[in-house]
Amino acid sequence: MSVAEFLALFAGIVTELLLLLGPWMMPQVPSRFVDALPYRQTVLTVGGSLLLLALALNQFEVTSRPYMWMDSLITPVAVGALLILLAAGIFANGILPRVNEQQMLIIHLLVGANLVINGVPSLPVWALWGMLLPTVGLLFQAFWPRPLPVSAQSGFYLWYLVTLLLLAAQNGSADYFNAIELSTIDVFIFGSLLIFLGVHILFAARFVILVSSAIVPRNRLLLQLVLPTVMSDDQTARPVLAAVLGGVVVLYFVNAAWGLVLDQTAINVMTLFVIQFGGRYEVAEADQWWCLIE
Repeated sequence: MSVAEFLALFAGIVTELLLLLGPWMMPQVPSRFVDALPYRQTVLTVGGSLLLLALALNQFEVTSRPYMWMDSLITPVAVGALLILLAAGIFANGILPRVNEQQMLIIHLLVGANLVINGVPSLPVWALWGMLLPTVGLLFQAFWPRPLPVSAQSGFYLWYLVTLLLLAAQNGSADYFNAIELSTIDVFIFGSLLIFLGVHILFAARFVILVSSAIVPRNRLLLQLVLPTVMSDDQTARPVLAAVLGGVVVLYFVNAAWGLVLDQTAINVMTLFVIQFGGRYEVAEADQWWCLIE
């Protein structure tokens, strides 16, 4: 990894870290810099500036040359960022972006299309068809929303987390890294997605335990406390949703036809955008739920 690539990766990690910590930091970190612009725009300005610096460094031989010793810095930086998020998640709500059924539907379709087209990771045909069942349910719920019981909401959200695990497997594939040399922008997006998926995977392990524990009636109250912190009831109008879905499809195939960025990078960008900019920043009102399940 070169100095420019490491800076791009670091910029992506820092940008995503600040975006995830936004609901927690905004009420507590008043500053002229933060007040000058809305928080997300400020974070994107900082991240974009670091990315531009990385792109500039990539033009010089010294900073664009690979250095083996720099590869060893990736793990501590990523682990350190995840530990910060884990600590913040213990003491504050609202670290994970809240999603609704419409956003989850778009992510299902993005990752599913990527699985079918690129075949990474390889799954049997029956598994691919099995993935369509929750997606069809989300399709009806997204266009014709109705009140759902806690069990159905938790099932949809659990499948959404599984979809993100598949996205992580797609990004972690050796074929993805070896097929073509990653650009500076690819590395930046990968750094952002690394933190985004990392914190969701940490939550997924806890959520699976939580869902399985709901067999005991007294533990079902925990699901009722958790779901408002990760799922939102805000919905967009059906014409807007149809336009967004159409736009995502068009962008995906335009990128595939013109080769603007790697297919995987396009999926990553659209995933981050749909989840983090498809809703509002808000801190859930539910009490702390990071307690041991008895």
